Parts: sequence; structure tokens; C-alpha cells
Amino acid sequence: MTILMSNAAAAMGRTQLSANDRSLLQQYAQETHSDYCAGCTAICESAITGDVPLGKIMRYLMYSRSYGEHDHACERFRTIAPRVRRQMAELDYSLAEQKCPRRLPIGKLIKEAVEELS
Repeated sequence: MTILMSNAAAAMGRTQLSANDRSLLQQYAQETHSDYCAGCTAICESAITGDVPLGKIMRYLMYSRSYGEHDHACERFRTIAPRVRRQMAELDYSLAEQKCPRRLPIGKLIKEAVEELS
């Protein structure tokens, strides 16, 4: 209960972080920012031809890899139209990768998603 109350207070801005804590969090964010999609899909999805829902696919990979919800991720992935799933591995994602603020290897991740979640 103590941990829950502490987390709730922090989430609601009722806990003051020290300058050192803020610095450490900023450092951690810098070190890990390329490990996850931030959901700014308007940037990457506008840079590709086709109807590939990049943000959703990145979220499904997160469900599987980070949360251990592989079956759920596969179920959600299969809701993407078969035509779109077939074209995913064939598209050029280089422009989307260049525009990605997180510098994610989008093409590689899409191919991995097709393999892991199909």
C-alpha cells in the first residue's frame, strides 16, 4: 500500500523530485528513447506509401515483447487486413526511419512483427 500511495502521489504531481532524481530520469530517458515507439505515428505513417498502421504494429510488438502478451498481440495483428499484412514486408521504410524522432529501425521491426505475430 505504501508503494501504491507513493506511485499515486508521484503520478499526480504531489511528490517533488530532487534535481539529482530529475537528472537521472533524463539520462535514463536519453539512453532508452530508441527502445520504444512514442506513438507519433502521423510522422512515420505519412512517410510511407501504403496503408500500414505503423503505430498499431509497434504497439502489438510492445504487447508481445514488453508485456508478455504474445497471444493478444497476435490476435490484434490479425485484425490488420490480409492485403496490408502482405505488403508490409515489401515497403521501403527508409524515409519513415529518417523522420522518426526516436530513430527506430522501422523496416526491421515491421519484418520482425510479420514473423513473430502472423
